[in-house]
Amino acid sequence: MSVKKNEKVSNNKNAKKDEDLSEEDLELQKRLTEYLEKLREGDVAAQKASLDGILYEIRSATASMTSVPKPLKFLRPEFESLKEIYDSPSLDASNRARLADIISVLATTREDPDLVALKFRLLGSTEGMIALGHDYIHQLSGEVVSETQRRRLAEPDANIDDLLQLVREIVPYFMSHTAEPEAVDLLLELDYLEILPPHVDKNSWDRTCLYLTSCSSYLPPSDGDAALRTAHRIYQNAKRSNDAMRVALRIGDRTLIEKTFTDCTDMIEKKQLCYLLARHSVSLDFQDMPFPISPAADLEDESAIEALAEEQRSALAAANSNTLLTKHFHNLARDLDVMDPKSPDDVYKLNSSGEFRGRDSESSRMVLASSFVNGFVNLGFGRDKLILPEGLKGDDGGSVGSGMEGNRWFNKHRDMGKMSAVACLGLICLWDVEGGMAHIDKYLYNLDKDIVAGALLALGVLNSNVRHENDPAYALLVDRVAVSQPLESRIAACLGLGLSYAGSARQEILDLLHPLLRDPTWSVGAAAALALGMVFVGEPNELIVSSILGILVEPSAADMVKPVLKQYCLGLGLLFLGKREAVEPVLEVVRPCVSDSISKFVELVLESCANAGTGDVLVIQRLLSVCGEGSETAKAEKGSAAGGGGGVGGSETLSGGASSSSSSSSSSSSSSSSLASSASSASSPPPPPSSSSASAPAATTNVNKPPPASSSPSSASAPSVSSSASSSSSSSSSADAAAAAAAAAAATFHRTAAILGISLVAGGETLGIQMASRLLEHLLRYGDVTVRRTVPLAYALLYTSNPEISIIDLLTRLTHEPDFTVARAAVLALGIVGAGTNNARLANFLRGLCAPGSDSARDGSDRLTFVARVALGLIHIGKGLVTLSPFHTDNQLMSRVAMTGLLVILLCSDEILTTAAGSQHYLLTSLALAARPRMLLTVDEQGEPIPVTVRVGQGVDVAAQAGRPRAVTGTQTHSTPVLLAHGERAELATPQYTSVSPILEGVVILTKNPDYVE
Repeated sequence: MSVKKNEKVSNNKNAKKDEDLSEEDLELQKRLTEYLEKLREGDVAAQKASLDGILYEIRSATASMTSVPKPLKFLRPEFESLKEIYDSPSLDASNRARLADIISVLATTREDPDLVALKFRLLGSTEGMIALGHDYIHQLSGEVVSETQRRRLAEPDANIDDLLQLVREIVPYFMSHTAEPEAVDLLLELDYLEILPPHVDKNSWDRTCLYLTSCSSYLPPSDGDAALRTAHRIYQNAKRSNDAMRVALRIGDRTLIEKTFTDCTDMIEKKQLCYLLARHSVSLDFQDMPFPISPAADLEDESAIEALAEEQRSALAAANSNTLLTKHFHNLARDLDVMDPKSPDDVYKLNSSGEFRGRDSESSRMVLASSFVNGFVNLGFGRDKLILPEGLKGDDGGSVGSGMEGNRWFNKHRDMGKMSAVACLGLICLWDVEGGMAHIDKYLYNLDKDIVAGALLALGVLNSNVRHENDPAYALLVDRVAVSQPLESRIAACLGLGLSYAGSARQEILDLLHPLLRDPTWSVGAAAALALGMVFVGEPNELIVSSILGILVEPSAADMVKPVLKQYCLGLGLLFLGKREAVEPVLEVVRPCVSDSISKFVELVLESCANAGTGDVLVIQRLLSVCGEGSETAKAEKGSAAGGGGGVGGSETLSGGASSSSSSSSSSSSSSSSLASSASSASSPPPPPSSSSASAPAATTNVNKPPPASSSPSSASAPSVSSSASSSSSSSSSADAAAAAAAAAAATFHRTAAILGISLVAGGETLGIQMASRLLEHLLRYGDVTVRRTVPLAYALLYTSNPEISIIDLLTRLTHEPDFTVARAAVLALGIVGAGTNNARLANFLRGLCAPGSDSARDGSDRLTFVARVALGLIHIGKGLVTLSPFHTDNQLMSRVAMTGLLVILLCSDEILTTAAGSQHYLLTSLALAARPRMLLTVDEQGEPIPVTVRVGQGVDVAAQAGRPRAVTGTQTHSTPVLLAHGERAELATPQYTSVSPILEGVVILTKNPDYVE
């Protein structure tokens, strides 16, 4: 009964469906039924007519987005019978191919895992596929990919020529029907991108290249490089030189960059390319470069032609060397009326009574903080109120000096503080080589060696990212690295050369600094290594790599103090910045040859630098696994806390600041012994491998072994009194615990590189930044003290000059941590995150942090106050007209030189006590490499400013979106020059001018629109 009931219900449904069909549908169904009946007959002519009729009905059918075409809907129940007809011997070859086409189309309406549509497509005819519709082509392309993967999995060298023939038909269809992303995806899956450029026309090149460049970040290295090179080829074919240069810079191929520039034949476009190359710190040699002469010039005299070519070379060299940057920056400042110099008191915000709201301290550390704040806030303006002498005239003819000579201000500092204070003069005169030299030159002949060293470093800062034709930096610094010079001058000269010629890969610098890598004083060798890393950033010079590796593989490298070791490692890592696979041979050498105590750190620095800005998820996973490794750090902390210590590595905390005098004296004795042994080893030359192998184990043992009890002050003075004996025992156990904690911290300090590496790899890409932020939040919550001390710096690298509210709130909470090392890192991170934004919320918070009664006031050494004031100066750097972000050109390009400046601070200054707020505070001047105006300045062909109306708003990612959506939203109208915040874009508001550059950022050349009518 049930079977009959079901049959009855089914018949009722079919009858109801037939009643719902219109007369037109019934007629179509009847025709298709007749075609099928004729197919079953043996007449070849009738079969051909029936197949042609079915194909005509399918091709002419129209389908909505929610329904299947009526012919396919009526033929779907006959799918199996059509396959039986195909297998019958009554069909000839031509009719069998036509029937295969019909079965292939009909298979797209079914869920079939056997790729039936592709199978019968390959068996069908070789024409007419395009007329079957977009849905069929889309389904077919997916099955082509699946079949290719299946064949290659079974046999890597499998023949797929039959599939590629289909692809050659599918790609033109996609490209002509605004389905460029689908065509790119198909070719990427098949590694067949080389056929794409011929099918791109003027209507599709922009969408195609935008998708290629956008998806390259999510592809494996080889596929991503292929996608970028395909986009470059398309841009070149379309005569889009600026877009092609942007892709070439992203690839990082020097030969491709020079070829792209040479292939450009328009002089105005060449000049715009020079501005882009200057922003990316890439210098070109224009001496032997040919220059096309316009036919309109009508020059017959060869001397006149050569004179015109020389004039063109000079104009391009000026744009490429950044010698015009000061002029453009001051034009922006005048337009915004911020040319008047500011003093640190203006930043600190004096109240009505003339008293600073924070701590009123005249300690040397606070004076040094004022020097840095003064240098940062007046960066690039060439005038200030503290250092430059009285009588410097402004634009209005009035004096802008304060009456205090530079020497009087410098003499308020102590020792290396004078070096940093004079070096800040380079920040004030940044980019203005000729004007700055007049102020710095007189300090080169001062009797104070620290002031001379500061002047040498100021020379390097002054010439950062500028290539002057007279090359003054090399001429003045070349003799200062000699052994006969004072130690401070040698270090400053090495760093000055690195800052002056960062990214230039000059052979003269290599010849000069390479012998210093094995200098008897390790600090000089480390400065030389760091300088060579700056100069050859992204250029793996074999001589430098082998020399630094030779030093690190020696057993004596384990005796280096941390700042020295990190500078050697960073110098090595910078050589491979962004080079990805090129670092693999070096990693193979590092793993087995370098001492276990430093091999992990070296390996992580190399891997992180090599994948900088790539967003490689696999690399991030490896770095994250290192951050989560189990260690004995927590046990060491507990032991140190039980013995009265102040935390791992001797850092002070709010709760542990009142430890007993005996434990503190013992701890200081232990740390001083360790520092003394490190200093003695640093002052001696690294022994050669043959002579050091025997003494290395003993040296390593002495470094890691806790000091003997006899060296403790308590035990040395212990008589037979029982209380003294008890004190001696307690002090000895405290020293042992502190030494164990320090040893545990030394064994895990490589995780600093892993945490910063996560931000370094993930930066520059929106999804990568969001992912890395969540990872850092988990590390902050569950990580040990070593991890927590580095996470704020990782946030700074991830959100440089991008003060998002959630990140500000998180770092603000961390400034109140009991561990002052975490608090100082968070304060420095706040300064870098808000750098150049004049963020009022951040500035007010940092001013309050320096006020009496705050956490910084309970830091007896005033180090937190020092960092807070420096961070305050960073927020107002360049009076809010400058950014430190290494990403530019709509965040598509990462400047390796700018990233170098940030890494020097964050990697070499993660332990704030010993670097940024200690003896190596002069490293803060390396931020000059990252400082650039965050402006849009429009100029004419001669380089003169043109005020035009632009719309500025938040940028929107329009890759693979349908139609022509706007790339800017929430716009406001301004007149150039204007400031651009992080993530903002600009577009011309009127068609009066056309932009030579497709991206309005930095210096942009405008040309008059000949079709414009007012």
